[in-house]
Amino acid sequence: MVTIKDVAEKAGVSTSAVSAVLGNRAKVIALSEATRNRIHEAANQLGYRRNAFAAQSRSGKSRILAYIGTDFSQEYNFRILSAALETAQEYGYSIKVFSVNFDRNSHKYNLIKQLNLALEFRPAGILIAGTFSCADTSAVNQYASDCSVPVFFLGNLEPNDACVNLQFDDCNGMNQAVRYLHEVGHRRIGFLSGDLDRLYVQNRFHSFSDALKQGRLEQNPEWVWHEKDGQQSLSEFLGELLRRDNLPSAFCCDSDYNALNAIMYLLRLGKSIPEDISIIGFGDMRIATLSAVKLTTVAQHFEKMGRDSVMNIIKVIEHLAIPPKHIGIASELKIRESVKNPAKQKEN
Repeated sequence: MVTIKDVAEKAGVSTSAVSAVLGNRAKVIALSEATRNRIHEAANQLGYRRNAFAAQSRSGKSRILAYIGTDFSQEYNFRILSAALETAQEYGYSIKVFSVNFDRNSHKYNLIKQLNLALEFRPAGILIAGTFSCADTSAVNQYASDCSVPVFFLGNLEPNDACVNLQFDDCNGMNQAVRYLHEVGHRRIGFLSGDLDRLYVQNRFHSFSDALKQGRLEQNPEWVWHEKDGQQSLSEFLGELLRRDNLPSAFCCDSDYNALNAIMYLLRLGKSIPEDISIIGFGDMRIATLSAVKLTTVAQHFEKMGRDSVMNIIKVIEHLAIPPKHIGIASELKIRESVKNPAKQKEN
């Protein structure tokens, strides 16, 4: 293993100088920028990473998990993390959290930067929550392999067999939603979603389209709206749609937020939910039961994602099991108040 002494010899400086620079204390001992750059260059060339837990490293046992995620202000991210923290504590582990940010200039996440920071703490395993590209996941796997640290990804990924991936079964969830609408008598079903550039939106929309085909239901592009900057807003789309004759009787949505926004706009436009138009969301956020019309939605079990990710990675760390590359978290349709049952009304 590369040590501070190795870096010091390569950079031609003292070990105290290396310690100060890599520990972000260079200004305290007034090292020049040239010296700092030389030390960083030497450390990178040797593959050195600062060990924030030297005593732990000497024992050869780490009970720290690194959790790297995006936008913890979002309910689903926080619920996954909260369950992961609780489960880790139950098994005698702790979690160090790192937040990945999106750089709007480069249009990339600073995932690798946060991964390097996480590896300084010598974690026993790494959990990465979010939607990332194949290039990102490949780079992460290479870094982790070099350090012999298991990595689990939580969320939708592009097809990649090089890593362990826990993800929600969006396909089955959307299939349940369309099948339920079909069973209760709906034949004209539309779709409302966020930007189609997002992988999870693509997955849910493709699953929606496949479910329509399986049910031999009409696929009408005029009943489909995808959010896009500079293009028609959801309120504009619904207002224009309601002026036409051939209306859908129901909408599936890619998220609870779009579903609840649709309900709000339709109510403003004089429509009743679900008497005029039925709505199904996706996610089962807590707000789904707080609206005037309680939302029928596809529930994603965020807490189970957090628990299962921790339990499975600990099994790998402690050599108890080798998990499959793909671990599915089942989705479940929660039936509430936002779907009308035309078939039942005909019977009455």
